[in-house]
Amino acid sequence: MAETVLPTCTEQGYDLHKCTVCGEEYTDNYVDSLNQEHQYMARIVLIKIEIISTVDEDEYQNVT
Repeated sequence: MAETVLPTCTEQGYDLHKCTVCGEEYTDNYVDSLNQEHQYMARIVLIKIEIISTVDEDEYQNVT
């Protein structure tokens, strides 16, 4: 069985394989941690989500 662990700003991502019989594990398919550009873009998305979630429906309809 395999599980994909996504990269973070500080940690690599990888696939974690675990035997369902004996529990032995190994990892492979490493990907680099997120760079500054990805961190910046992720922050922009979070800010947009925060802004959208603070606008109530009536205000949104008046803007559109």
